[in-house]
Amino acid sequence: MYPLPTVRVATKKDEGALWKILEPVIRKGGTYVFSLDKSKESLMGYWLGADKTTFAIERGGALVGTFYLKANQEGLGDHICNAGFVVAPEAEGQGLGRWMGEFAQVEAKSRGFFSHAV
Repeated sequence: MYPLPTVRVATKKDEGALWKILEPVIRKGGTYVFSLDKSKESLMGYWLGADKTTFAIERGGALVGTFYLKANQEGLGDHICNAGFVVAPEAEGQGLGRWMGEFAQVEAKSRGFFSHAV
């Protein structure tokens, strides 16, 4: 059993730790549509962009995951939430992604987003 993670809003001070988590995913390809050679500055500009709230997930004092929440589209699509998730390689297979997803759903609802099942 792993200790419960803590969640906080990520800040610019987290860029180094976030990059350590995000870079391997970007370089590998297949998960996100970013260029495989995307620079740290460009990716941090996106991941910590003003159009979203980015979260840092910590466990045992280490950053082990990150996700963001944002409106899917402006205007008539702003009630639908879009999210992106990444788990640190050393934390894969420990249920952290599922935990972040469940947390994100509650957080999105508390921020006024909702979904409509068809």
